[in-house]
Amino acid sequence: MARPDAEPLPVVPEPLRGQSFAVLELVFLGGKAAGDELTEPLRALRPVMDTIGMVPPAGIAGIDAFVAAAGPGSGSALVSAEIRHLGGALARPQAGQGSLGTLDCQFMTFGVGALAPYDTGRQYLNFTEASTDPARFYRPDVFHRLRAVKAAYDPDNLFRANHSIPLASS
Repeated sequence: MARPDAEPLPVVPEPLRGQSFAVLELVFLGGKAAGDELTEPLRALRPVMDTIGMVPPAGIAGIDAFVAAAGPGSGSALVSAEIRHLGGALARPQAGQGSLGTLDCQFMTFGVGALAPYDTGRQYLNFTEASTDPARFYRPDVFHRLRAVKAAYDPDNLFRANHSIPLASS
């Protein structure tokens, strides 16, 4: 539950920012019809956000380690800890998508240090506030291409950000 006196954080979705709210996270190991019946009273409350959906059993991998690191009784100081299921269109490369058009992983965690043993080495720009190696955001072939583009079109590093792409070495 967010504190009502908490500063509106950018990591909180806009409709909830600066407000008190509760996040309900649930797992039900049963069929869709039974799950719909169980969640109907929650949906009848007309939540601001409804993200309940079917996930294959593999989608709950690592849950014990996650709860042990960030759940009740863990001593975690995290404000929020999430496992987000990815896939679908986000995983399908298409022409013209740009350098980060896809994320080639099934899950993404959002929380400081909660699942280090499961780290794939890749990071997500939206969740990385501290300066880090920008190669961790891209597949190696994409990062190589970005460095070449940077060297060809911006050798003086006019366009830069928190995670600036370094020039390709000649």
